[in-house]
Amino acid sequence: MEKFILSFVSLGLLLLAGFALMILEHGMAKGVGGLMMLLAMISAAGIDIRLRSPNLRKYR
Repeated sequence: MEKFILSFVSLGLLLLAGFALMILEHGMAKGVGGLMMLLAMISAAGIDIRLRSPNLRKYR
């Protein structure tokens, strides 16, 4: 589980750096769409991690 979280955080940071470079290079409009995709990915992974939690599985 820790490896998954570490790899997800590192992927998120890499994507964030890429979107920051895209904003600097091409302007704000394209960067905002990319940032929204990044935030959607982070929130979906947070929900997935929370649903895989053993504490929640116990109560289902």
